[in-house]
Amino acid sequence: MIRPHRALLLGLGLAAAMFGSACSEAPAAGDCAKLFSHLVDMQAAKSNASDEDKAKHKATIEKETGPEFIERCEHNIKADQVTCSLKATSKEEIEACDKG
Repeated sequence: MIRPHRALLLGLGLAAAMFGSACSEAPAAGDCAKLFSHLVDMQAAKSNASDEDKAKHKATIEKETGPEFIERCEHNIKADQVTCSLKATSKEEIEACDKG
C-alpha cells in the first residue's frame, strides 16, 4: 500500500527546501510542475499498490500540495537544479543536484 500522503508531502517539502532560498535564475515556466510530478512518480514507483491506487494517490497529492510546492520551487530553486532533478532517478541523485 502507498504510504500516507502526509509522509510524501514531508518528502516533497524537504526536496523543495534543500535547494536553498531565493535564486537568481528561475526555472522555465512549467518546469516546477514537471518536477513535482516527477517526484510524486518516483515515490509511487516504490509502492506495491495498484496503478489505480497510485493514480488516486497522485491526484490527491497534486491537489493538496502541488500549488505550494510549485510556488516554492519557482522562487527558491535555480533552473539548473530543476533540470538536473528532472533527470534524477533516486533521492541521492536529486540531492546531488543541489551540490552540483
